[in-house]
Amino acid sequence: LSGEGEVGFTTGSTDDPDRAEARIGIDRPGAYPLVEHEGHTAGVLELELEDGVECHGTCFTPGLA
Repeated sequence: LSGEGEVGFTTGSTDDPDRAEARIGIDRPGAYPLVEHEGHTAGVLELELEDGVECHGTCFTPGLA
């Protein structure tokens, strides 16, 4: 992510009881961890970028099965 502003994100599908929403502030370019789990899990990630914030890529690193 780069720029300045906020990023909103939602994890989990609409029928997921563990669905969660959060926002973080971006003030410098870099890699920002949005979701972390103890082990591997299926999931959905929705991003909402404010004007002034750009997402250059995403990375999903598998955890333990």
